[in-house]
Amino acid sequence: MLENGPYPLSFYEEHGVRRFDTRPLVRAVSADQAAGRPPGHIAARFMDCLCRMALAQALSLNPEKRPVVLSGGVFQNRFLLSGVSSLLQNHGFTVFCHRRVSAGDEGLCLGQAAIAQATRAPSRARKGEL
Repeated sequence: MLENGPYPLSFYEEHGVRRFDTRPLVRAVSADQAAGRPPGHIAARFMDCLCRMALAQALSLNPEKRPVVLSGGVFQNRFLLSGVSSLLQNHGFTVFCHRRVSAGDEGLCLGQAAIAQATRAPSRARKGEL
């Protein structure tokens, strides 16, 4: 459990889009800094808030609890990957993430190449190119 509890987590809707309201979080981080709390303490509370934000979004946007794929450079951060994965799994989600290929840009490029190949292969086969 985090000392002083978690940072506040708040959302609002704008034009039909659910958004993470960073203002309460920024105020709380600023208050911790002003109080002289150690940077590691602030960082741990901040990262915990990001993990809880991902869970809250998944619960709101995916009430059927379809599988969730965690991808992108942010998930190269082990704390975020393990924190978000654990929270989602503890709430009944099946979670997929990168195992062999980086979650960063090189993984994105590989995925784009695989999709292009899969999309192109049927048309080439029809033309007798394969």
